[in-house]
Amino acid sequence: ARNARGEELYLEGLEEINLGNSTRARTAFLHAANRLTDPALAEARLAAMSQNLAEESLRQAKAFLKDDQIGPAWVAVQDAIYLGEDFAEAITISEDIDAFLISDAFLDSANIALLGNRFQLANEFIEAAAEQRVQEHAERLVDFRERQSNLHQQSLYVRARAFEADSQLMRASLLYQDLLEKTAGFGYQDASKRADVIAEALLSAEMYYEQAMLAEENGDLASYKDNLAAVLRITIDYEDTFERFATLLSNEAVVEDSDSKDS
Repeated sequence: ARNARGEELYLEGLEEINLGNSTRARTAFLHAANRLTDPALAEARLAAMSQNLAEESLRQAKAFLKDDQIGPAWVAVQDAIYLGEDFAEAITISEDIDAFLISDAFLDSANIALLGNRFQLANEFIEAAAEQRVQEHAERLVDFRERQSNLHQQSLYVRARAFEADSQLMRASLLYQDLLEKTAGFGYQDASKRADVIAEALLSAEMYYEQAMLAEENGDLASYKDNLAAVLRITIDYEDTFERFATLLSNEAVVEDSDSKDS
C-alpha cells in the first residue's frame, strides 16, 4: 500500500512538472521517496528539483539585493541554502547579508546614542559596525565618525563655557584641554586663549589655597577665612575650598548663636 501510494505521488510530481509547479512537484517527489520500495528514481527527481529551486531562490536573492530589498533577499537565500546541497555561494551571500544587518543595527544604535549626547557609547557602536567590514557602509561609517567627533567637540566647548561662566574653572580647564587635544584648536580658536587665562587664574587660586592651609596650621582663622574667600572669588571648585568655607561659616554661626544665648 505504501509503495502504491508512492507511485501515485511520483506520478503527481511528474504532472506538476508539466504544469510548471516546481514546488509542488518537489513536495510530491519528497513524499514518494519516503514511500516507494525502490525510491532511487524519486530521490533523483527530488534532488534535481531541489537544486533547481535552490538556484532559482539564489537568483531571486541576487535580484532582491540589486534592488536593495534586504529582507526578501535574506528569505530567498535561506531557501536556497535549505534546498541546495553544499551551496557555498548561497552561504556566502547569507553571511554577507547577516553582516549588513548587524552593521546596520549598530549604526542605528550609534545614531540614537548621538542624539542623546552619549558620545563614548556612540563610538563603541560605530566601531562595532566597522568590524563587520560591510563595503556598502564605508561612506556611512566615515559620516558617523565625523558626526560623532564634531558633536563631541561642540559638547565639550559648550560645557566648558558653561562651567567657566559658573566660575567652575577647574572643570572648565579640563574640558578645554580635552577639546584642544582633539582639535589642536582648529575650529575653536578662542579655546586656547580661554584655557591660558583660566590656567593663570588657577595659579592664583593655588597660591591662596596654600596660604589658607598654612594659616589653618598656625591657627590663624581670620587669614584662613580670607584666603579661602579669595580662592572662591576666582573659582568655586578648587580642591575642597567650598566645603572648607561652608564648614567655617557653619562653625561661626554656631559660636554666634551660643554667644547670643549666653548674653
